Amino acid sequence: ISVAFLVGMVCGVSSETSAAPSCEETILGLLAGSKTRALAEEMFLLATGGTPPYDAGKYTICQSIGMQSGLKTRFFIANIANWGIMPLPGEVGLCLPAACSNADVQGVVKLLATLVPPFKNASLSTQYVGDQWPAPANTVYYPNPFNEDENRKSWGSGTTAALVVLGALVFLTVLATAATLHRSRVVPTQASRDAETGMGSTGLLETAGTQRRREAKLPKGLAWLKAFSFVGTTGTLTTLFQAEAKRSTDCLDGLKVFSMFFIVLGHSCMEAMDIAGYKNAEDIMKSPLSYYSYSTNAWTYLFLCGQLCVDTFLFISGFLLSFVGMKRSVPVLMGTALRYCRLLPLFGFVMLMYICVVPYFAWGPFSPRLQSDVEQNCQGADWWSQMLFISDWYPWYNRDGGCMGWSWYLSIDMTFAILGMILLNLWKVSKPAGWAAAGLIAAACLGVDIQQSYYHHLDYDVVSPSFAKYAHYLYTRPYLRFPGFCLGLVTPWLLDALSKRGYTPGSRAISTAARMKWFVASLVAVGFLALCIWLPMTNTSGAGPSPPARDCVKNTCWGPFMNAIWISFSRPLWVLGWAILVLACYFGYAPVLNAVLAAPVFKPMSNLTFGAYLVHPMLIKWIAANRTDYYYFTWGDAFGRGTFNFFVAYFLATVTWCLVEKPFATMTGWLVPKKSTKSSGTAAPQEARTVMEESAPA
Repeated sequence: ISVAFLVGMVCGVSSETSAAPSCEETILGLLAGSKTRALAEEMFLLATGGTPPYDAGKYTICQSIGMQSGLKTRFFIANIANWGIMPLPGEVGLCLPAACSNADVQGVVKLLATLVPPFKNASLSTQYVGDQWPAPANTVYYPNPFNEDENRKSWGSGTTAALVVLGALVFLTVLATAATLHRSRVVPTQASRDAETGMGSTGLLETAGTQRRREAKLPKGLAWLKAFSFVGTTGTLTTLFQAEAKRSTDCLDGLKVFSMFFIVLGHSCMEAMDIAGYKNAEDIMKSPLSYYSYSTNAWTYLFLCGQLCVDTFLFISGFLLSFVGMKRSVPVLMGTALRYCRLLPLFGFVMLMYICVVPYFAWGPFSPRLQSDVEQNCQGADWWSQMLFISDWYPWYNRDGGCMGWSWYLSIDMTFAILGMILLNLWKVSKPAGWAAAGLIAAACLGVDIQQSYYHHLDYDVVSPSFAKYAHYLYTRPYLRFPGFCLGLVTPWLLDALSKRGYTPGSRAISTAARMKWFVASLVAVGFLALCIWLPMTNTSGAGPSPPARDCVKNTCWGPFMNAIWISFSRPLWVLGWAILVLACYFGYAPVLNAVLAAPVFKPMSNLTFGAYLVHPMLIKWIAANRTDYYYFTWGDAFGRGTFNFFVAYFLATVTWCLVEKPFATMTGWLVPKKSTKSSGTAAPQEARTVMEESAPA
């Protein structure tokens, strides 16, 4: 087979392109002797993939052939538009002599289609470079085929500049920490000497409090360095791990972290597919090849509930905005400016790393695809609209969510923060007007959701390719997400009304009847959450042959009405379930759940959630780009990868917290006028800063 393959490839390639002779001459040289023929057999039978739909072959064997024989090799990844033996796209890894180029691969695939049964009628996809969505049939957005030699780019001046910025931040952090530690050792010693000689600042013995205040000070020209120090009163690690008094809302910390885990778990399953897919792709979606695929299993829907957990974050954001701001002044303009200053440094730093550094530190057969993904999505308005947090408005449609596709959440959160501050101030002026305005806006959003679902014929099936259409037209729209945020915003208003009737945490004994009522309410809330996760199973094909199994491809399971209602109301229902559980924890009726969610370990992790959300998709893509083979999907593998990515993301978030997030947040706080005790009006900027810090996204 290998000899016939080589001879046929010479004929096939030579008829396809003028660049073929160099590839042809190399292959003819392989046929000169028995030893080289054995090497050729090893190359094509072991290093080249041949099992549909996804088979990357043996990248390391392809490299080893060159080391053993002196023959340079080149490894290609070729996307197949359609396998002849099954109606599925796929990819194959090809190990060829280095003299062969991307242009020669077309001839190789055509020959494989005539010689090797799995490749019968197979054809290459073509690259699509336009803005149409979805892309035309049998096309891909990245170069096809591609290989490291021709398609992987070395870093340029942008990467060098980004590494200089990273190095400067590390240097500042080390310098600031060393300076702070030095002052903490030197200043008290000097103070003691001054006290002994009567030369202290007041001529008297300094108190311990005075010494502590002096310890925190650096020389006047270097005072700004204090923000970058690990230690000290404003130290990045000191503030991250410092103990805090217990609060009735501590359960939100654990809720953030658990929500983040499921978001990372879902992205670990999905984001990696953009770079390196699954070898057993036929086992994921139900087809004649797999009647009992993962799409028919209930665990799949639990793994993918991260797309609902984003609404949990929006609920928390709205809740904290109202809860903290109800009794404080919340100026909209100052609050918006402070929020922007709070978010931009970390987001800008992560985007800099994602565009200029990460793609150029990936090596392997899939690394060119990561570079292509970043290069194509991070151009034009796709990056600067995200930097301004307006990407949910402009551009209205973009491919794959723009540069950092997962950052759509920040734009929506910024929009909701501004609208939330306006509604909160309106509620302070007139509570009925605030309730009415929030309710009318939420109702209008639900109406738009229903209209858009009908207009675009959207289908809610989280495991089907049809979900991409829903994601493109509605998933990231503010009007889909606002009802959940609104529920979080008005929940503290409800608490305020209850407090005026004397119903506050610890205000009254917990009776057996009240405990039973809250227990039933909590069960209902858990039912809401379970319904949101597993009811969509009835809108996808069931396990087993059809019939008798449910077939949602030939026979539509959910009609337009059911899809529109579920798309519009499932997320508010999800948020309502969590709102009930949070209130149960708040009033002390769910002590076990509150003990878990309010555990002290979640406090620092809660502070790191913003950074973890930004870095984890970048981490997932980078790991996929460094692989030499496709993933093989199993529950254990998916859970293991998700857990690993979760903890590494939080480790990287700790690094970004120390280098960027906390230092710039501290310096932003220094720019705000100090709180005045003369009048409540002058306290607004300081209070706005507190509100913005408490309700920071994620």
